[in-house]
Amino acid sequence: MSIELNWNKTALNWDQVKELLPKTFKSDGLPSEYNLNESLDLIEELLKDPIITDEIHEGLIEGFIDSTSEFWYEEIIDNLFDTIGLRYPDIADSEKFEIINKYQQDITDYINSIDNHDYIGDLFKNTRDIPVYIEYNSNWDCHVGIDGMESDYIKDVINLFGDALNPVQIEEEVLNAYGPNNFIIPGFIRPLDLYRYSIQIDREEFKVLIPKGNRCGLFDPWNGGGSLLEMTTQKDIELPINKVLDTVFDYFSIRVDGDGGYSIKEVYGTTEGFFKNKIKLLNL
Repeated sequence: MSIELNWNKTALNWDQVKELLPKTFKSDGLPSEYNLNESLDLIEELLKDPIITDEIHEGLIEGFIDSTSEFWYEEIIDNLFDTIGLRYPDIADSEKFEIINKYQQDITDYINSIDNHDYIGDLFKNTRDIPVYIEYNSNWDCHVGIDGMESDYIKDVINLFGDALNPVQIEEEVLNAYGPNNFIIPGFIRPLDLYRYSIQIDREEFKVLIPKGNRCGLFDPWNGGGSLLEMTTQKDIELPINKVLDTVFDYFSIRVDGDGGYSIKEVYGTTEGFFKNKIKLLNL
């Protein structure tokens, strides 16, 4: 039912209404149900190229946030209603509603203009830790079942990690793997850390810290094969991500478990507890 606006001498113009609104605004942020738990494709995209582009920013606003006014509008209006009564006691309650109805969009636009809260950051903050694995990609044939410990790929892994891996454990993993397998390090990524890195203007190198005792081994997401995945890192390891090493084919990448193939959970029948440790993003 529409309200007829019958203005009298007590009616306020927009400047008078604006004067009664807060000069600053601090938002409580998005509730926990606003998250990216079902949008892992975006996480995958940022792991490959960690930059929040204008296109990604606009997509997040339109797809997940739209209008943030629904989270604060009722409180602002209640306060405005009371403030009008205090400043202009001759204005009846019915006319207060008419004034607020008339300037509803102006009020919304004004509050949005002074609201500096990072709602996109809330989306990442509210998103659960993501099971991922770091993968060593190489120009060498990674068909370790044929050459075993003499595989050029395995030799590369040993040279790269040195005393961070146990030689006995490496051999055991290799002996229990067949077919094309890449060396992987599973763990969790905290989405908020990825977001914070992605919005930096002067980003340093994309690097991660693997904690001592982290599980690692060989895995093939395309065919659903792998080793025992019982090897552990012998010390903390810093690794550059997406950085070209000896050739353009040699680099470390991070993949969301299940991205484009079988997941570790599917192949090994594990729970997320298998991933155990958080992979820390450096240079935040």
